[in-house]
Amino acid sequence: FKIHHQSQNPYVMVSNGEVSFGASSYSVVSFFDMVKRQASIELHLDKYRDIYIKVIGPQNPNEIKAVVDFKWDANRDPTQKFLFTIEGSKRKQQNYEVNSVIEYPGRTIVGTISLLHRDSDYTGLM
Repeated sequence: FKIHHQSQNPYVMVSNGEVSFGASSYSVVSFFDMVKRQASIELHLDKYRDIYIKVIGPQNPNEIKAVVDFKWDANRDPTQKFLFTIEGSKRKQQNYEVNSVIEYPGRTIVGTISLLHRDSDYTGLM
């Protein structure tokens, strides 16, 4: 049984733990970076699954960014995943241009959305 936690500064943390039971090994690794606004967790469940989760958020007020990447059999079958990405920026005050991707086994959906603010109305284009 092992646990290790490391903090490079108050905003970046890495933790990992491992448990061995007979010939089986189970582990978890987590990474949190508050400056870059991202976090990831990896779970290794010996012969069963390797689960990987990553989340990313925006880094500045003019950026629109969110990523959720979830792989539930990462090392054995990399196609077994769910990915949601949205990225964009403010072109002007209250005007947005956003690109998005949703990906899951056998499917990919890509889209673009423009939100334009005029007077008291928003106009959306897809």
